[in-house]
Amino acid sequence: MKKLLGTLLISLAILGGIIGYAKYTGLDKELLGGSEIVTPDIIPVATPSPEPLRPQKINRDEDEKAEESKAYTENVVEQEETEWNEEVESELEETPTDEVTHEGAGQFLYAYDQLTDDGKELYDILYDATVNFKDKVPVPTLDLDAIDTIFNCVMMDHPEIFYVNGYRVVKYTQAGVLKRLCFTPSICYSKDQVDQIAPVLESQCNEILSHVDANASDYDKIKFIYDVIVLNTEYDLNSSDNQNVISVLINGRSVCQGYAKTMQMLLNKLGIPCTLVTGTVDTGERHAWNAIKADGEWYYTDVTWGDSSYQAMDASQSDFIPDVNYDYLLVPSSEINTTHFSDNEVQLPTANSVNDNYYVKEGLYITSYDPNQLSAIFDYQRSLGRATVALKCSDWNVYEQMYNELINNQHIFEYVKTGQIRYQNDDSMRKLVFALQ
Repeated sequence: MKKLLGTLLISLAILGGIIGYAKYTGLDKELLGGSEIVTPDIIPVATPSPEPLRPQKINRDEDEKAEESKAYTENVVEQEETEWNEEVESELEETPTDEVTHEGAGQFLYAYDQLTDDGKELYDILYDATVNFKDKVPVPTLDLDAIDTIFNCVMMDHPEIFYVNGYRVVKYTQAGVLKRLCFTPSICYSKDQVDQIAPVLESQCNEILSHVDANASDYDKIKFIYDVIVLNTEYDLNSSDNQNVISVLINGRSVCQGYAKTMQMLLNKLGIPCTLVTGTVDTGERHAWNAIKADGEWYYTDVTWGDSSYQAMDASQSDFIPDVNYDYLLVPSSEINTTHFSDNEVQLPTANSVNDNYYVKEGLYITSYDPNQLSAIFDYQRSLGRATVALKCSDWNVYEQMYNELINNQHIFEYVKTGQIRYQNDDSMRKLVFALQ
């Protein structure tokens, strides 16, 4: 099991993707700096395909896919029906109401801020009942769907609530007519257990955040937290507490919701707005990811898909799979929406900017075929000891131009001075990855 480390050298994360073998032959090229004629090989990963080469769970069959969706646990909702009478009415009217402060959320409550005044009132009641372990709290609605929606909003905003996995509603009826609903959180850890676990989680968070420079850019802070989570967590379908932050911060083994909630908790503590997004991916599984506001602009990030332990591999490819995949670090809506489909209860932000996207910030974003830019990129990545160079193209026309110039016209040999070129092309991501060794 990987364990959380207090300090990480982010620059050690390897760029790239999966490199495979499928030879082309009979291609002659004069190497730069000499007149010797060689017969090099340009080796692609596979025949170009419109299908996304996205990360996938290793050896996942249909049964395992079903288990993965099951592992993303929906709220456990129980209902109980009780007859309304004067004694019940008197008891419920005496239930005290506490002032709600929303402590522990970094004061960033995305879902709460999207609600109407009535929604916020119900939110405060459910939140208060949850964090104070209350039982049978009357709510100002007879709408079961409203309770479910607002409870989801509470859990969306509060990753620090690791001790609740659903709720119970008591329906009070009189002569078959619904008179009142009462809410009780479903507690999976006792108050005493929470008092023991919460300080450990806080200590882990503080240790990680102590290595973040307060003057660092939003991008550098976000990338640091992304790397910490990915490099110290194994994707494990059977991990315990995998729907909450315990799985990542203490156990080091989790699934998507544990990854995403930990990202949310740590970034919110840094003062960077981050919220949980839930839904499905294009293969049908339930999934969780994040919306993050960096330098005043919204982006989407999928930490789980950044983890190599979630990626498909075989023996011939394993040496070229990066420890961290950055394809889904701070991407716009137009990219995340091709594979991720949200079902959150509130309107999610539209992300149009690419200014803080990984490839843009790292100088790997290509807007036109520029030999000088490419030479600088390859030289710099080589100086860092990188095994691969990953290039992201701004649009399809640029991608086609890059592919034609580097592969079809063999200009790649101007940047990778070996007799054999290995590369991967991902049409769906408009990405080209070249091995440097």
